[in-house]
Amino acid sequence: MELSPKLIEDYYKNKSVDAICKEAGISRTTFQRLKKKQGLANRRSFLSKIDTGDAELNMMLKTKYLSIVNRCNGMSTDKYGHYKDLDYMTLQEWVNLCNENKPLLLDLWERYVRLGRKLKHSVSIDRLDTAKGYTSANVQFAPHGYNSWLRNLYPLKV
Repeated sequence: MELSPKLIEDYYKNKSVDAICKEAGISRTTFQRLKKKQGLANRRSFLSKIDTGDAELNMMLKTKYLSIVNRCNGMSTDKYGHYKDLDYMTLQEWVNLCNENKPLLLDLWERYVRLGRKLKHSVSIDRLDTAKGYTSANVQFAPHGYNSWLRNLYPLKV
């Protein structure tokens, strides 16, 4: 017996192990045994592979990913449900995205720190198409103020 690709993806999308086990009809012990047998890394070890060179930035990026997971799984304070059921990237995709964008992230972070750690300068993740989820093809890193500015743009009627 092996864990299916869907269960593995759910695990790396930070779905609860209890929910995965319930869906698969297996115990937590069986899940852990199969995970080990298939040589699957635990989630914490994936997050520790974010390597921007700044420990505080790395921690913020880990927190950012967990926030995305919570939003898309309906476990956030998003009272309107804008994000519930949107697709999002796996841990491995997130780590790769962060590491591939290291120079940009460090520039954004340095600016945030230099300008007094004000929210409008903090590192944010922007969805290019707001109808789509947090997939690597649909996101970019930007200052928080950029996202606020985009939200407040309204077309003029002539």
